[in-house]
Amino acid sequence: MSAQAVYCDSSSEMWFVLENLYSQQTIAESFQLNQQLRSTKKGSMSVNEYVLKIKTIRHALTAIGEPMSDKDLLLVVINGLDSDYEIVSLITYQMDEKNLEKVQYLLLLHEQRLSMQNLLNSFDGNISVNVASNWPLLRGHISLY
Repeated sequence: MSAQAVYCDSSSEMWFVLENLYSQQTIAESFQLNQQLRSTKKGSMSVNEYVLKIKTIRHALTAIGEPMSDKDLLLVVINGLDSDYEIVSLITYQMDEKNLEKVQYLLLLHEQRLSMQNLLNSFDGNISVNVASNWPLLRGHISLY
């Protein structure tokens, strides 16, 4: 209990002091959570980690009496994506029925596609390096004409 509330003369005065004290804390927490929500970017997080982080902040906002609509939640998720996920953002804007589960599914599919593409690019790069480094050895065994 606050020291300010201990010196109150009536219960209504005590209620006013406590309400004022906790509303200021709630305002500060609300500001901090909203700032954190708006500045969260996917970056190197997986899609599941990213969405979980945003959902956690949303639940904290709801707990202090500031629920966030599903539409606003989707906008936060989409706005935190980097350019690799631009196609998913465009598809999401065209969807008739928008919900987080569908968008998260699309993000996961795209994340898998990007991982496969990076793996193939890495594999192609390794082949090129191996061929280039072994070219003097292969020169006598490969006919170019």
